[in-house]
Amino acid sequence: FPTRRSSDLLGIATTLRAGNTIAISSASGSPNDIVTVDVSLDNSDAVSALQLDIPFDKNVSYVANSCKLTDRKDDHVISAGIKNDTLRIYVYSLSMTAFKGTSGKLLSFQLKLAKNPETLTMNTSKLLLTNTSGTPLTALSVSGTLTIRCPKALYSTSLIDFGKVPIHAKYDKTLSVSNIGNEDLVISNLVFSNAIFGSQANLPLTI
Repeated sequence: FPTRRSSDLLGIATTLRAGNTIAISSASGSPNDIVTVDVSLDNSDAVSALQLDIPFDKNVSYVANSCKLTDRKDDHVISAGIKNDTLRIYVYSLSMTAFKGTSGKLLSFQLKLAKNPETLTMNTSKLLLTNTSGTPLTALSVSGTLTIRCPKALYSTSLIDFGKVPIHAKYDKTLSVSNIGNEDLVISNLVFSNAIFGSQANLPLTI
């Protein structure tokens, strides 16, 4: 019969062994909405503590005191705050107890969305995990996306100058409007500061 070396068996065991993965969920909403982002941990090791840094864009803000642990905690404590446009999350156990289970949601936090349409990538700039002995563990991270859904009008000009116009003469100028947002822009009415101005646009108009 063919023989298999112990080193071959060790190589097989190593490739089959799962790792530790932190995954950030995706979320979306409209301007000024507050959305919840989940952070999951799939772990093959007994993870006792973690540090997670997530850089932030100016179009979102962290909701203070919104970072909460799930029932995978034991006697764990969580701390979160913003520093240098980065959300830093610490989770630790004074008794160095491992999180419960080996997969699923570990914590969540909330963000308030600003007014500009955008799709942002939420990734980790720093990720540290330690086991019940305080030894650092290797880990992978999976990014999530954050989408702010709204229209945004872009005008061809902010000022229309008719110049010198003779009395009773009629002059036309064109104003172009485009939508650079990610939701429909609906123009339902046009308001003019003076009754001498008007428009021939067919409204409502969806862009």
